[in-house]
Amino acid sequence: MAGFFNAATRVANQFQSLQQSVGSEFVNIVENSKFGNVLQGARSLQGIAQGVADFANGLADPSKLLSQFRSRNIFPGAEPEQSSRVSAEIAGGVERDWRVRLSIPGSMKGSKMFAPLGRTAGFVFPYTPTIYVQHSADYNSLQPVHTNYPFPVYENSRTDQFTVSGDFLVETAFEAEYWVAAVHFLRTITKMDYGGTGAPPPICRLNGYGDFVFNNVPVVITNFQIDLPAEVDYISTSLESQGISTNSANGKAISWVPSQSLISVTLQPIYSRRKVEKFNLNDFMNGSYIKDGDGFI
Repeated sequence: MAGFFNAATRVANQFQSLQQSVGSEFVNIVENSKFGNVLQGARSLQGIAQGVADFANGLADPSKLLSQFRSRNIFPGAEPEQSSRVSAEIAGGVERDWRVRLSIPGSMKGSKMFAPLGRTAGFVFPYTPTIYVQHSADYNSLQPVHTNYPFPVYENSRTDQFTVSGDFLVETAFEAEYWVAAVHFLRTITKMDYGGTGAPPPICRLNGYGDFVFNNVPVVITNFQIDLPAEVDYISTSLESQGISTNSANGKAISWVPSQSLISVTLQPIYSRRKVEKFNLNDFMNGSYIKDGDGFI
């Protein structure tokens, strides 16, 4: 295979060198002649050989297999300079992480199951999610008799529930562990302590996209959805690296994680009565609540 790949590569490279030295006009003549078929065949064989080589490299290093195949057929110069994942911004030597994140409540930070989430300071959507936010101001219609127009009477304002939906792609062992930890976190954060203190599901904080978008917003998770597609590969993983060695009835505890899935989380902003009683519209308008961390949106 190596000799076959090298021969095809030499033919293609020699023609490329010829193109640079004699110009495009002569190259067009060659491509339209009988030698053009030989050139096209060499290019095709080179691509096939490269694909086989990529597959062989993927078998040697499975973590690179999917990324190698996704990079095939990309036009020269079209490769992204950075990963498609949401990254942190370095401003003035200080890292400002603007990824969409749900914090882990203090009472849950000691769980070994959530150890992978601790490396990102919470449950982070690794790829830019889709978010729909809706704010409402409710008015009741007051219409006296013998009038043409009703009078809207203000009742209240609210921030409605909104959904954060993002893709999860799993290519490495750590990403598989992170997926398991994220799913277990969502299962836990939507349950009350029924047999213990009787406390309701805990409040977590939403952050993302900087100070004036989602800054320490207190939220409760009212719903979450995870799809387990049938048309993707599944990767086996365990949490032994996190110090969890629980054995199942069939031996070592192992989970199979989809290589691509979609996780949607429905959030409801929730504020304490004491904070709401002190709410000042003028302070909110001038951005004063940003530095206080009250999370008003």
